[in-house]
Amino acid sequence: MTELEQYRAKIDELDRQMTALFEQRMDVCKCVVQYKAQNGMEILQAGREDVVLQKARNNLKDQDYAEDIEEFYRQMMKISRAIQAREMERMGVSKDETKPAVVGFQGVAGSFSEEALLMAFAPDQPRRNYPSFEEVFVALKSGEIDYGVLPIENSSTGSINAVYDLLMKYDFYIAQEVFVPVAQHLLALPAASMEDIREVYSHEQGFEQSRAFLAQHPDWKQIPYHNTAISAQMVSQAGDVHKAAIASGRAAELYGLKILRPTINTEKHNYTRFIIVAKALQPQEDANKISMVFTLPNEPGALYGVLKEFAKGDINMLKLESRPAPGKTWEYVFYADFEVAHGLSQAQPIVQALWGQGVAAKLIGAYKKQNQ
Repeated sequence: MTELEQYRAKIDELDRQMTALFEQRMDVCKCVVQYKAQNGMEILQAGREDVVLQKARNNLKDQDYAEDIEEFYRQMMKISRAIQAREMERMGVSKDETKPAVVGFQGVAGSFSEEALLMAFAPDQPRRNYPSFEEVFVALKSGEIDYGVLPIENSSTGSINAVYDLLMKYDFYIAQEVFVPVAQHLLALPAASMEDIREVYSHEQGFEQSRAFLAQHPDWKQIPYHNTAISAQMVSQAGDVHKAAIASGRAAELYGLKILRPTINTEKHNYTRFIIVAKALQPQEDANKISMVFTLPNEPGALYGVLKEFAKGDINMLKLESRPAPGKTWEYVFYADFEVAHGLSQAQPIVQALWGQGVAAKLIGAYKKQNQ
């Protein structure tokens, strides 16, 4: 046997093993879809494919194959979805339940929200964009979309309170989190120079994150706009060299602008945490981060009693933030994020203990903690 024939024989043997493993994997997929149907769960769940792709990359010894293994798994999961759809049809479940989830985000193409969507979902995921945060929530409530992608905090400017308030107003849940590295650039028309700029457009977060740079140009008029990418789009359409936008590099490419000054954000390690919002709680099997909302009775030591329960459970609280309670003067709602080792089973006793203290507590998310 020649050396080439030996290689081919080895490939044939590997193919035989891969075929057997493929068959086993698809059989398990059928079991999964049967379980989901019996328990009223959605067939396609936010972020699952991203988790699978990340695990595949991590399992590689040679990272030169990273892009190739992603493509391999994307195709295999596409086949898996088709098999699950056939299984659902065999079980007599409506095909509508197997259609891809529609995802909504605020802004336009080139926004950081769209970038978060692309990180959490497949590149061809059906999507819709909306002018405001609340319109994303309204679309989710009406069933027009299945998930919403929304920013909730930035590493340098803090929480985005409007989104916290909307979570409370619509009583929705966090299904996943995504950290997006944010580099804010000063964008303008190709013919513009720094000396031409008179007006700068951006979202308030864009201004806040670039405060030190903007302080060097006190003569510029700062005009808050709906979204960083929409700001770039407007500057492009205006055709005025006196206008500039603070937005992403991708927005510059999409709207034919040039980067006058790159990375003008004050904090160079700048991240925005986005959440994937769903109408129902979707606890993940490997959840190690819990989000909770609670209100306290107006009495001394009430907050201490809550914190004591976390300490007794040896639970690391990642974040605790208060917001005014809607319609109640001088009363507050608390949002908490904390780490767990055993998912919901570790979080539920905390909730029950708080209920026993007269604290109105509710879990609003059980998901995998992401690294930034």
